[in-house]
Amino acid sequence: MPSDFANFFEKATGNPPYDYQCRVAELDCESRLISIPTGLGKTAAVILAWLWNRVHNKSDKWPRRLVYCLPMRTLVEQTRDEAEKWIAKLVEADLAQGAPPQVHILMGGEDKSDWDLYPEKPAILIGTQDMLLSRALNRGYGMARARWPMHFGLINNDALWIIDEMQLMGAGLATTAQLQAFRPSGTNTHTWWMSATLQPSWLDTPDTQNLLAELPPIITTSAPTGISKPLTLAPPMDERGIASLIADSHPPRITLVVLNTVNRAHAVYEALLKNKAFVSVADIHLAHSRFRPAERAAWRARFLSRDAAIEKPRVIIATQVVEAGVDISSDKLITELAPWTSLVQRFGRAARYGGTASITVIDIADEKKAAPYDFSALEAARSELKQLTDVSIESLVVREQSLTPERRAVLYPYSPDFLLLPHEIDELFDTTADLSGADLDISRYIRSSSDTDCQIAWIAEKPAPEYAPSTLELCSVPIGDAKKFAETRKNAVWRWDYLDGEWKTAGRDNIFPGITLIALATAGGYSENTGFDLSSKNTVLVVPRQIPPIESPDSRQDSDALSVSASFQTIKEHGEEVLAELQKIGLELSPALEHAALWHDLGKAHPAFQSIIRDNPGKDTAKAPPGHWLKTYRISDNDLRPGFRHELASALALLMLRQSLPVQFTDEDFNLLLYVVVAHHGKVRARLASAPVDQEHPVAKAGGEMPIRGIMKNDVVPGAAFGLPDATLSLDPAAIGFSPKTGAAWTERVIGLLETFGAFRLAYLETLLRAADCRASQPK
Repeated sequence: MPSDFANFFEKATGNPPYDYQCRVAELDCESRLISIPTGLGKTAAVILAWLWNRVHNKSDKWPRRLVYCLPMRTLVEQTRDEAEKWIAKLVEADLAQGAPPQVHILMGGEDKSDWDLYPEKPAILIGTQDMLLSRALNRGYGMARARWPMHFGLINNDALWIIDEMQLMGAGLATTAQLQAFRPSGTNTHTWWMSATLQPSWLDTPDTQNLLAELPPIITTSAPTGISKPLTLAPPMDERGIASLIADSHPPRITLVVLNTVNRAHAVYEALLKNKAFVSVADIHLAHSRFRPAERAAWRARFLSRDAAIEKPRVIIATQVVEAGVDISSDKLITELAPWTSLVQRFGRAARYGGTASITVIDIADEKKAAPYDFSALEAARSELKQLTDVSIESLVVREQSLTPERRAVLYPYSPDFLLLPHEIDELFDTTADLSGADLDISRYIRSSSDTDCQIAWIAEKPAPEYAPSTLELCSVPIGDAKKFAETRKNAVWRWDYLDGEWKTAGRDNIFPGITLIALATAGGYSENTGFDLSSKNTVLVVPRQIPPIESPDSRQDSDALSVSASFQTIKEHGEEVLAELQKIGLELSPALEHAALWHDLGKAHPAFQSIIRDNPGKDTAKAPPGHWLKTYRISDNDLRPGFRHELASALALLMLRQSLPVQFTDEDFNLLLYVVVAHHGKVRARLASAPVDQEHPVAKAGGEMPIRGIMKNDVVPGAAFGLPDATLSLDPAAIGFSPKTGAAWTERVIGLLETFGAFRLAYLETLLRAADCRASQPK
């Protein structure tokens, strides 16, 4: 086996594997810790171990999905490119059995990939902790609300999570451990935590005791020898002083300068550009986290990779974005003092492939200039540096081995302010939109409060309702700066309103972590050369769109875009197609899930749905071509039903028809059937709540019982589509307590399902039906 994997690894990478890389592939797939010095191929080790076992050997013991979680967005595209390159090499060598897995980036913006519609297929999912942890908490940043449960279900089931550079994750690290501790063993989901400075104590919480006790021995390897990185400690200096330090001598092939804040990096960059003599002999580049992917895409080819061509000495001014995983090797590293874990990562960007590099650490003696770090962490790092004259991997490993437990605790502190608790998983399961626009805030579980972001895209004119920004357009911006930006650009910044289905003016009070904002290009705030700049008033270059925007069925609470098809189709025909797709998926098949697939659109027989189809050929139409759709659901001209949700009508009808169904189910299975039917668009799930448009119904205005999602008490849903009796609907399930007519309340049914299946598996089951429905609804 080891020699076979060695050949597999070498075919993919062009290099023979290290011993530890073979060991990773040989071991059982279970949660584990991997402590490997920087520059020794951790990314290749874990991705190729998964490819070898899950794809090449088709081992069901290894999860279908590899979820690769990174602390910084600059690493996302690089990791994707490496994974795709390795897969292509394996295909070329005929070592990828069957169809090769697809690699997907999970970021904000309009996502054209459809990985979540194929839960049966192996896939590699790569993203930052913001994008992946928000999805793991059912509040996916930068994505349509109704799609949240699908990603929540898929990345918490049958998934191997890779937490790369765990020391940089802050609050998110504790969340990865809590999530793994809360996932039941039946989810076949494991987590691998990786770092060059790994400390098992970072994962220690009251909820992770059993998890930590069951972890296998840490995977380690010996440090390479023969590398020299002499260290110089420099006194504190301002931006001009740092620019002078860079330019005072002839630059080597690559100089890397790492500053602790975007503002300081920007200032040093601008100071260097003013030195015309130095500019004439060196290429100078700026890299930080406040650029759009459209600009970042060129970095690897131009300056931020091992393969980037060099015509004259290169100087890279950067922030923490280069600390982890960036495949460059500088001959000269200049860095500000930072916490010890960050410094170790920065040292790894010098002499990465062997040889010698000079290291200069600029002291920070003023506590007011310590941000974004705690001054105590800087003092601890300074004390450690004074014990060293060389910071090569070999020297650092020797020093690490000599640390006392007390000293280790000082150098590697970790105490998250918040811990995700078990009951919060069930609370987050509910994705019902609050009428006030408020939502459960998960940002404290993802990053520290001073490090939370939102995203901004710039366009030429006010966004139309169907507009959705693409990933390339979005720039990550600190929450505080985004609020200032919106305040100073009156009526030029918008946020999406899910309930009303339109872009509305944004103000500081409705900007929160993870939100996507749209700004007029004429409002400024961004430069292609320097990234987000609050002070810039120059018109922003708009990122060209390759395709025109179309309505996303998941972006609005009242959208029924999935019902538009190339031809008319009956409810039964569509149900049979969905059942066939569910059986193709072939996961978790059961009578409850299969009959849910068949009957899921029974509610489309409701007169309100049939009324919206122009030239309707019957009374059981489920799909109709473009041009055959009216604007408003109605029973009559005096009984309009805006916001009508057919999936709720389906569930309420099946509830009333339980005794007439051709198959009888246990209470638990029937509740599961009802739940996946009502949840198959992600818009009605854990609660049956009225929408704002329901309040406008004449009956509600007159003080009568308000509709729920366009459905009134005593509405009738014909059952003829499946040879069933007609169903007279009741809204009793939306109330609290037991109903003689309909039995347990809806919330009680969902609570029971959560107790039986757990939030992760219940979301997974609803996702299987949703995937089958979406696939059956795609153009043929």
